[in-house]
Amino acid sequence: MNCRVSNMDSHFIMCVVYRPPPSTKNGLKNTVFFDEWSQFLESLASSIDKVVIAGDVNFHLDKANDVNTKRFCSLLDAYGFVQNVTGPTQRAGHTLDTVITNESASSDFLSGSPIITDPNLGDANGNLTCDHYAVHFNLDMGKPKHPQKCITYRKYRSIQISDLVDDIRNNAELMVTDRPLSDLVDIYNSQLTRLMDIHAPLITKYVTLRPNAPWYSDRLRDAKHKRRKAERVWRKSKLTVHFLIYKQSCRDVNKLLVKEKQNYYSTKITECGNDMKQLFQLTRHIMGENSSLTLPDHTSAENLANQFNEFFIDKVASIHQQFDKNVRWTDIMEADVTFNGECLSQFEPTNESEIRELILRAPNKSCSMDPLPTWILKRCVDVLLPIITAIVNKSLAESLVPPPFKHSSVTPLLKKTGLDKNSLKNY
Repeated sequence: MNCRVSNMDSHFIMCVVYRPPPSTKNGLKNTVFFDEWSQFLESLASSIDKVVIAGDVNFHLDKANDVNTKRFCSLLDAYGFVQNVTGPTQRAGHTLDTVITNESASSDFLSGSPIITDPNLGDANGNLTCDHYAVHFNLDMGKPKHPQKCITYRKYRSIQISDLVDDIRNNAELMVTDRPLSDLVDIYNSQLTRLMDIHAPLITKYVTLRPNAPWYSDRLRDAKHKRRKAERVWRKSKLTVHFLIYKQSCRDVNKLLVKEKQNYYSTKITECGNDMKQLFQLTRHIMGENSSLTLPDHTSAENLANQFNEFFIDKVASIHQQFDKNVRWTDIMEADVTFNGECLSQFEPTNESEIRELILRAPNKSCSMDPLPTWILKRCVDVLLPIITAIVNKSLAESLVPPPFKHSSVTPLLKKTGLDKNSLKNY
């Protein structure tokens, strides 16, 4: 793995390597590794950036006279790299793990020598699962700050519904239904938005985005506190009995960590039930898939929206031009059997009872363009029934959908992960 780590004005190249031991099963050979290793070091040697290579190379680097160790170290020396780990990194007593730096990183970027410790990693049963030690090293680079995001929201949950209902009832504009359809729609949207600005005004603030560990429980926090306490006691006394207590504390934390994660995600999966959409979303979250919106590079959100609009208008027009103009498309709409029933020339007007039932049966889904979230509308439905019923009946009578109801909030999505985000045809 190879990545470039940046923070403010400093940056470096971080590489993680692993060399599987050759065997008859995997068919790997040391000669192939050294050829690839030489090419890899050559590509990094030409970089002006600081370079850090960490990983397990599965060579006994503590054996200076070993043929493979000699060849490995000679390649490092030839390309100006230094292996900084000294001492056994495996329980068998050999040095297999590396922290390799180039000359520009060795002098001032790597702070001190790497420190080797036993991480006491275990499974859910407390059994040790790793025969390697942990190699700690410090780099002279500041920890990057957590990114911030500007958000705008309303505190809907703080609304006193009874006060909102009273304000709607006392709003003379909302109570008068004998108006043209367009006026009713404008009044409905504008007056409810105004009331929302009073009861739940828009709030804009910057929030810090921090890593989220929802499975992190109080029990796990207490166990880690006990582990730190046991470690301090052992490092102060250096007694074997205190080391054994610290080691057991590490195992307890590892067991509890695995158990808490399992319990949390098992509960989440059970809560999904037969909802496949929620289950897929949870699966993507567990697998670490990025759910953030991907958009083309742009400097103006308005210009980008217009570009999408023009692209899809042209796309539809292009499809229309491909139709055969000589074909009467109305032919396929003609029924095989002549209709002899009563012609539907107009809709029957609805009533407040029917509108109320439809609203209360609807799911609590809302759009950012709605003046009220659906769950609040349901709790205020009785006082709003007259104007909503009037809007529906006038719309049916005039065979007209009011222009504000033709607007929508559209989110462009990439057809497939990995496609070029700057090509509109991929949305």
